Amino acid sequence: MARILIIDDDPGIRNLLQDMLSMAGHQITLTENGTRGMRVYREKPFDLVFTDLIMPDKDGLEVIKEIRQLKPEAKIVGMSGGGARFAGTYLKLAHGLGASRLLTKPFMHTELMALIEELAPEEDLSSASLSPSLG
Repeated sequence: MARILIIDDDPGIRNLLQDMLSMAGHQITLTENGTRGMRVYREKPFDLVFTDLIMPDKDGLEVIKEIRQLKPEAKIVGMSGGGARFAGTYLKLAHGLGASRLLTKPFMHTELMALIEELAPEEDLSSASLSPSLG
């Protein structure tokens, strides 16, 4: 299953995502802000990153830019609830910076699972983890 990094300052969202995705068999790593998320991202590989866009310290837009510089092919989901007034703006910015997909909070379980299947299908993950390293 997928190795997923979740970066969100809201513990309720982090725990909800962890519960939903763990039950589906995915390996989940949680971080509470963009600075910590990027530190963890540099330490080990992830198949998929979910990042909240509006956070103190380092926001999700900065996270998306940094990940794209480190690994242009990374799969990143930008998330925002930020109120109807600002959510659309942040989601558009995230798309422009290279988010693979966007997720508006609140979201449905089926929407989340469809996103995972689209971005990290099981057959892609098993072949990627079995391929020999060059180096």
